[in-house]
Amino acid sequence: MSRVLLIGWEAADWRLLRPLMDRGLMPHLQAMVRTGVSGDLAIPLPWVTSSFWTSVATGKRAHQHGILQPCPRPGHGGNPVVSRQCAALWDILGRSGFSSVVVGWPATDPVEPIRGAMISDAFIRRGIPGDPGSTPDGVHPSRLLGSVSDLRISPDRIGPELLRALLPMDPALASAPPVFFDRIHRGAVELSTVHAVATALVQWEPWDFIAVRYSGLLPFGCAGLDSDLQGGIGPLENTVLLSHSLACLDRMLGTLIHLVGPETRILVVAGGVRRPDQFQFLPWLDGFPAAQVSLRERGAFAMSGPGIRMGSTAVGTSILDITPTILQAFGLPMGEDMDGSVMPVFSQRKRLASVPGWDPPRTGSVAKADPSRVDPVASLLSVTGADERFHLACGLMDCGRVSDAALCLENLWNERPADFRSALLLLRCRLLLREHGQARQTFEELLRRLRFGPSGETAVERSTELEGGLDQNALWFLEAELLEREDRLGLAMRMYRQLMTTAPLQSRRDLHLRLAEGHLRLGERAAAINQFATACSIDTSHVPSINGLSRAYILARHFQEAVAEARRAVELDPANPVAHFLQGVALVRCGYPDWAASSLEEAVRQNPMFPQAHRRLARIYRVHLNNPAKARQHLRSFLKTRPPGSMTLPMRSRSRTDRIQGRIAKARTGNPSPLSGLGQATTISEPVAGT
Repeated sequence: MSRVLLIGWEAADWRLLRPLMDRGLMPHLQAMVRTGVSGDLAIPLPWVTSSFWTSVATGKRAHQHGILQPCPRPGHGGNPVVSRQCAALWDILGRSGFSSVVVGWPATDPVEPIRGAMISDAFIRRGIPGDPGSTPDGVHPSRLLGSVSDLRISPDRIGPELLRALLPMDPALASAPPVFFDRIHRGAVELSTVHAVATALVQWEPWDFIAVRYSGLLPFGCAGLDSDLQGGIGPLENTVLLSHSLACLDRMLGTLIHLVGPETRILVVAGGVRRPDQFQFLPWLDGFPAAQVSLRERGAFAMSGPGIRMGSTAVGTSILDITPTILQAFGLPMGEDMDGSVMPVFSQRKRLASVPGWDPPRTGSVAKADPSRVDPVASLLSVTGADERFHLACGLMDCGRVSDAALCLENLWNERPADFRSALLLLRCRLLLREHGQARQTFEELLRRLRFGPSGETAVERSTELEGGLDQNALWFLEAELLEREDRLGLAMRMYRQLMTTAPLQSRRDLHLRLAEGHLRLGERAAAINQFATACSIDTSHVPSINGLSRAYILARHFQEAVAEARRAVELDPANPVAHFLQGVALVRCGYPDWAASSLEEAVRQNPMFPQAHRRLARIYRVHLNNPAKARQHLRSFLKTRPPGSMTLPMRSRSRTDRIQGRIAKARTGNPSPLSGLGQATTISEPVAGT
């Protein structure tokens, strides 16, 4: 009989876990990696802890499950009543006859009457000093209330001796302020309570599925290492504490593995750690960058047990794949309304027909009376909280629903004129939608409100350091990008060069990238290569810079160098479809069509909505590999995924010289239209709907 144990860890990724495994501090996780499947997990926006873990448990994005507000951390008091808008794993399994035990999962208060037992995260926090909790409805079934209450760890039971056992004395922690250890104490109380309740229910209750979420000794959550820690706690203390916290979690993992037995499939999911990008020119906006950059932060997972492949690595997986994978483990099909897919972890996967969805059916009268039930976004657009609506817009942009995000942000900015983060994100939406006129209006209104105040009554200029973390250089950068999109490329590049003289060295990476893209549009490939190489030298692990350098080498017909750079990007980020695409394009020009087809197939596997990759695969299979069936398959995919109004095939009537001269002329007059998918940044680097 299938049994699954799902364990959630806050604030961890392989950059933190692998060094600890190499030092022997996490032997149980290391054994899972050795005997099972592991890999990175892409994390959809918004960066909200409760939304993250709800997506793990539902397989859906935030705008579908409706959890947009963060759960309070220990010591911050309060617990908002949440209402999930779709079925979670324990609901689906319960309707299929399986029993579940859920402990400490965010956004589960009040608890649901599931088949099994559920202890909400709010009930766990009731024993933490400074956070008395807000609801008695945190335990299901109610018969467990007394016994589970006795398992809550009181603060006085965790004294200095126990804390020293959890945290071996480290020189980095010796000078930490008292508030640092106060927060450790609160985190230790919650962590110990979750583990005590989970280990007890494993032995008391019948179960087929267990979901336990640990917050860690100091719950950073999706805010990551740059969260609002108080008392002058530095990044070194944060890293040291997080390392000790993960080692403690591994010991608890070992206890649960022993209790559930070898017949259980075990899946560990770790939420990513958002590290501030020290090279980024523009600031972050609560989890969404003001400029279009690549999010390098990913979560981690490891899965082992009966029927799981041994010692392999999965690529291109997401937290949205967790629910479909667990349903597959129970022999249940995934819902067609889920955003994820089954991860390649099973040694023998049984093909199951999908179902339309697992949400409870709604009556016809309710659906007709309330059309917003058809699309979850319609009901979410009316939420009153500014943070929730901003997070909703971030999630909509992340999945390609840019028009809906723009509508949400426009309403929010009209209601809250001083909310400049909404204005910046609205500007980003306008640029993605190619609504350059409205983007210009948004930018001009942003400048007016920054200089004279939201009401426009005070004609007093603001200081150079503007609100929302924006300074004058950031505004010039935004205006230069807007000029670039308005096809005023020469003026935009002059502004970028002027900014280069005033910006700090470590902040010039994005400026070099924008200049490189401008040189490519003008056909100045040597200058573009130089700018991309400079950006790579500033930040050696920035994959978009490396991809840009590879693309410039391809356009300059330096194919060996292009292959080397694309391979470096793939090594840094194996889940980057653009890197695989560029590697395939360069390999076929080097005379290796077989390897090129493998790279391009990986690109379309990670992103099926990649028309340029489908088109090149169609040509490779038709011209080089003599596989007309595959060629027709990818040609159909190209026709299906190409942008509206684009050409089916590149024109071949003109000579190569005429085509190059025409492209340069169009770039100089502000009408670039490259046919290869390589000459313009937006054809590759901009997000594609459905990714």
